[in-house]
Amino acid sequence: NIVLLNDKEPKIKTLIDNFSRELPKKMKYYERIFKELKLIVKNNFVDCFLQVIDILEITKHIPHIIRGSSGSSLTCYLLGITNIDPIKYNISLARFMHEYRTDLPDIDIDFPYNQREYIFQNIFKIWKNKVARISNHNMYHNKSALRQAIRDEGHRKFVPKFCSLNKIFNDKQKIENVKKKKDDLMGTFRCYSLHCGGIVIFEDDISDDMLVKDKQLKFNKDDVEKNGLIKIDILSNRGLAQLWDISKMPIIDYPSCDYKTINILTKAENIGLTFAESPGMRKIFKDIKPKNIDDLAKCLALIRPAASESKSKDSENILVYDDDAIHYIQKLTGCNEGEADIYRKAFSKNRFEKKMEFISHIKNNPNKKKIIKNLESLHYYSFCKSHSYSYAQLVWCLAFHKANNPKEFWCSTINHCHSMYKKWVHYCEAKKSGLKLVLGK
Repeated sequence: NIVLLNDKEPKIKTLIDNFSRELPKKMKYYERIFKELKLIVKNNFVDCFLQVIDILEITKHIPHIIRGSSGSSLTCYLLGITNIDPIKYNISLARFMHEYRTDLPDIDIDFPYNQREYIFQNIFKIWKNKVARISNHNMYHNKSALRQAIRDEGHRKFVPKFCSLNKIFNDKQKIENVKKKKDDLMGTFRCYSLHCGGIVIFEDDISDDMLVKDKQLKFNKDDVEKNGLIKIDILSNRGLAQLWDISKMPIIDYPSCDYKTINILTKAENIGLTFAESPGMRKIFKDIKPKNIDDLAKCLALIRPAASESKSKDSENILVYDDDAIHYIQKLTGCNEGEADIYRKAFSKNRFEKKMEFISHIKNNPNKKKIIKNLESLHYYSFCKSHSYSYAQLVWCLAFHKANNPKEFWCSTINHCHSMYKKWVHYCEAKKSGLKLVLGK
């Protein structure tokens, strides 16, 4: 079957040739990779994967993890883009890619925060005038529109956060002008700002009229999507810098079972574990007593507002991950995963027509109101399963070093972590480990 795909799309051979991991000789893996490659060919996604491979090739001496749904893809795992085997962790493909999705899937890459500018420099050096970062399009909202309207009426002094127009202007006509101008400005374009990490690599040199300034496109992420361009996010991660300073061991090589690590996790000794050291996480650790990456992934997802809200709406059908919502919708309607993901997204993005379409499918369900309330919780921030597992792997590695190499762990933690805690909290924990502290780096 893969040979037949090669005949239809020569780029697929290039993709397969770039696999850095062997495909396990099990039917589940063969079925999954064939399904993915068919979708990649059908929707012309090959270049998206190849561009990510090119970036990872020039950053291969720097560790990375992914965020978002690309960990749902076996193709990404075999290419070395992710460290998550979706078959092993039972992660469905639909959150990343399915037969109804024609827009390019996102592949967001986290690098150590202190290496990101170096990575950008290398990308700009290699692709020169063919690469640029994307913009955010900032629009006028209530406060910014009011301030701009005040300035347009000739007021040049500082405008306080809470201001009365009567104290700024004596002229009633000017006050009316400000109110009208403010209403006219609401929702209109205000200015460009630099996107946190999105880049686009073009086949040809970028023309000057597409740029706000050097290396910054006028396009925002929606413009990139409309124009069928590939956006790759190069993002910062402090936990990854913290880990890399302790050890250069690849994340995937850490032992999956270590009793010292399990001990500190089950005791909820989570201070210093980036992404998992908040008081809320400590409470969840105490309740769940995580013993492996599966448990950690669940903990990381449960702290998000959507999962908490879902738990309060329907304790029997908690939507821990976005993926749970897909399976929940499938079970209720009998639709396939792709259709279920469209309905999930409708509740997440508040798309009225699709929500009504879903509701029509469950109109005779006696628990209809409860189901709708549960799915409405998706409007809050949530994690997809692959994102949770990616960060769970990182937390496990940090916990491993906290348990087994405490001095190195606390030295790196103090140097890299900017957390909700005051610095003395980390200092006290470091002293307990036997680390002799000297102020400075």
